[in-house]
Amino acid sequence: MRMNNRMTRRGLLAGSAAAVGAGWGVGLLGSQPALADVGTPKNLIIVNAVGGWDTTYTIDPKPGLSTIDAPTDGTVREIGGIPILDAATRPSVAAYFEDFASITTVVNGLQTSSISHTAGYRRIMTGTTALDAPDIGTIAAIEHGSDLAAPYLVLGTVSFSGPYASAVTRTGNLNQINTLIEPAAGFPLEDGSFGFERFLMVDEEQSLVQDYVREHAQRGRERWRGIGRNAQRGADFENAIGRADQLVDIGALGDLDYAQSFGLQVDLAIQALSLGTSAACQIELSGWDTHANNVEQIFYWEELFAQLRRLIQGLEAAGLMEDTVVAVVSEMGRTPKLNGDAGKDHWPVTSAMLIGTDIGGGRVLGATDDEFGGRNVDLETGDLDGEGSPLRHGNFAAGVLEEVGVDPMPYLGSSNPLRGF
Repeated sequence: MRMNNRMTRRGLLAGSAAAVGAGWGVGLLGSQPALADVGTPKNLIIVNAVGGWDTTYTIDPKPGLSTIDAPTDGTVREIGGIPILDAATRPSVAAYFEDFASITTVVNGLQTSSISHTAGYRRIMTGTTALDAPDIGTIAAIEHGSDLAAPYLVLGTVSFSGPYASAVTRTGNLNQINTLIEPAAGFPLEDGSFGFERFLMVDEEQSLVQDYVREHAQRGRERWRGIGRNAQRGADFENAIGRADQLVDIGALGDLDYAQSFGLQVDLAIQALSLGTSAACQIELSGWDTHANNVEQIFYWEELFAQLRRLIQGLEAAGLMEDTVVAVVSEMGRTPKLNGDAGKDHWPVTSAMLIGTDIGGGRVLGATDDEFGGRNVDLETGDLDGEGSPLRHGNFAAGVLEEVGVDPMPYLGSSNPLRGF
């Protein structure tokens, strides 16, 4: 059994509270999870398909069923043990699996029990329904990279920091991090030019501001006597000041355009891990919410797999693949049948992929039935089992945490991890 006993003080405190809130340890929710079988510490990249994907176009093919309106422009083909829908309109899907099926596991029939974008993402990324829970990227970051400049680098829009906001660096759609690294980029004038000099502090002024901020934080910590939530937030604030200084020193990060392009997010995620800036990254491709003209999914699937292939190739070229796990998720699926606008609406069953050299690739865990509902599985193996358990968001999140070397129990309490990866 692989064991990793690393646990941060913050993780222990937050996890204990989560476990008590979830009823773990008092037998209210049935059997406790089996002893964690965590792997060695790994980086984590979360790839989000924002809006809700229709997996019948690729990784959960459903041809010839009267109960499901599936695309008819391809044929089911098994590549490296994984059945996909291979179509000329999305050649990057087959190209990806031809190269990387051996390190990829597909998870189908994953139930979020939600058709809300926000709630669905909260569940798939945190493994819980709690409004204050951290997502798996945040957890991986505080466990494996709390001393890094940007422990969790969020390049898109979807993340949940919970009580660990100081560990999360959000670039934002307006590239807020650019202003930190390259202040001149943050001050456009009314005429479109950049007359930024009049807004920037000289070194002496900057030093005075830094001294004031640090002294203010120290006074707060003394007032709170080093205990309690406010004291911890004060410590987080001081740590964040230091991280900002480190980010300024990494000027190369400013060469990229951040969240404006999915391909550029891929490049920056590789760069952040290569530089040792981050332990976890979040990137995303948005636009999947196809309530009308569901055939638009074709474009997004082609772009996703083209860039996913680039991501894995880039990680391999940088010597990072053995130390990294990539989780590809979407907050929901699409309905089995088309609506009156030739689109598909929200559906509470989705799929995911987990990619890594230690992942037992070339297989599919879980499944959907002929009405696109999730089927029961044996959580220890991921194999179908009519007497087993529904495959839920908490099981998936806990399983991912184990694969990146984190014991999920302090964070997710009674959620049994999906294993078999």
